[in-house]
Amino acid sequence: MFVREVGCGPAVLLLHGTPSPAEDWLPLADALARDYRVLIPDLPGYGQSPDPVDARIERIGDALAAMLADRGVTRLHGLVGYSTGAYRAFDLATRARIDASVIVSLAGVACFDALARETRATLAAQLAADPEFLHGDELRAVLRDLMISPAWATAHPRDVVRVLAWPHTTRAGALARELAALARSRDLRPELAKLRSRVYCRVGTLDRGCPPGWSAEIAELAPRATLELVFGCGHAILLEDGPATIGAIRRELAAEPV
Repeated sequence: MFVREVGCGPAVLLLHGTPSPAEDWLPLADALARDYRVLIPDLPGYGQSPDPVDARIERIGDALAAMLADRGVTRLHGLVGYSTGAYRAFDLATRARIDASVIVSLAGVACFDALARETRATLAAQLAADPEFLHGDELRAVLRDLMISPAWATAHPRDVVRVLAWPHTTRAGALARELAALARSRDLRPELAKLRSRVYCRVGTLDRGCPPGWSAEIAELAPRATLELVFGCGHAILLEDGPATIGAIRRELAAEPV
């Protein structure tokens, strides 16, 4: 697994979404590098990491845990996930027993509803049957609809181009296996009550990819959790609310003693 590493100090792990590039974390990594050792993996199938043989959530979680162990990271100060990266963060903390002082869930999820599972299963089947679907107009339309708010898309067409390029950070087969795994993923909500980490959830009120109700549910179930809504923001929170979100993450990490 390819991992970018910057800074020194307590370790912070940043996990990207599905599909989204690890490079979107770089502005946050630069802001944190003065105080923290920041690890930014290309998840299996993305960027410079090889495609996974087994894309199940648990197998990718085990690979992340092994990567941390190989780098001598015995605990994390921060575990930050965007979208499905937040799901992976909760899997690491609950199942893989990765100790983290703070978990940050950006536009996150702990359980997909029936429609979300069906959508991901359908996309997985289309990609498996026709790899060129990765480059087609149908997938582009899904991304535009789910990932970015209408007002932001109109005012910032370059960000629309960035979002529509997200699938090209992975490969059709790898994305198909990842989406199929997410469609079958287990419900993490019963496990959230066991968390000792402080949890900070940040989500846009116009998020259609991971609706704000999913983050509200996480904040209700985790014992030490807070929820912050970003009004008028869609799912692409690192684009639509980048500076404020970076500031919020820095604040939450600094608030917890190392």
